[in-house]
Order: sequence, then C-alpha cells, then structure tokens
Amino acid sequence: MSSQPQSESSELPLISANGVDYRYLQDLLKAGEWLEADMETARRMLEAARKEAEAWLEIADIDNFPGEDLHILDQLWLNYSKGRFGFSVQAQIYRSLGGTRNYDEKIWEAFGDRTGWCQHTAWLYYSDLTFNLSAPPGHLPALGWHPFMGYGGEIGWWAALFSRPELSAT
Repeated sequence: MSSQPQSESSELPLISANGVDYRYLQDLLKAGEWLEADMETARRMLEAARKEAEAWLEIADIDNFPGEDLHILDQLWLNYSKGRFGFSVQAQIYRSLGGTRNYDEKIWEAFGDRTGWCQHTAWLYYSDLTFNLSAPPGHLPALGWHPFMGYGGEIGWWAALFSRPELSAT
C-alpha cells in the first residue's frame, strides 16, 4: 500500500469482504468532519476485528487485522485529506525516524512531536488534538480511544500497526 491517494474515480470498495460498511466514514471525511470521522474509524476498526463488545484492540488484533479493511481505511483518509492523513502517512513518519516494532522512547517522542500528538515531551489529550487540515501530516487518525500519554500498551499497539506491510510505501 502506498501513502499516495487513489484518485476518487478509482473504485475503492466501501463494503469490505469482511462485511464492514465504510460509506458513513466516507461521508464524514468528504464533509471534513474530522473528529467524527476519527471516532467512526475506531468503530469500524472494532467491527472489522470483531471486537465491538470489548471496545479495545490488542496487539494481536492489529497483527490479524484484515488487510483489505486497513487498505480501505487508509485510502479514505488519504483521499479526503489530499494525502495529509492516514495510517500509511503515520507509518512513513514513524519509520523515517527509525521506528520499528520495538518501542524506543526517543523515537516515539519524535513521532509525537512530528505528528503534533506531543508538545515538548508532553503528550496531548485527545480533546486537545487538531481536527482540521491545518494539523501536521500524520496527525489523524488518532482513534480517540484514550488520552495520548506516550507510554503503556498503546505504544506497542501503534508500533504493531505501523509495522503492517500494507502500510509500506510501494
């Protein structure tokens, strides 16, 4: 998968083989409703992973997340942000800083600084993120599940996501 958006005329399926319907997410992104689109992305990820009851994805869920669903989510964000937002944008930033699947505090803080999730080693709360196109590249999606503290289990989760081969530049 590339961090280059497909043209809008490309036929991106909006209902995955997994049965997840992405049409509402597309509508939100098209309308520039970035906050609601971020929350909808989290909901669709839970649905795709069959984890709606738990309301949380573990690292193993990210490792096993359906590639088609990841591609659809990424392409929708890329398309409607004109290449500014998306998981592949985040993965490129993370890798460009030397990020791997293994946590490194300096790399994670540099990633947070680059995406605007962190300011001077202070991780922002979700409500303090920027939900418009003036945000730094890779700022969204942030998935709105928790305040960004910069430590704990969520780092392994993000590192696993950014390590997915589907998010590698081609």
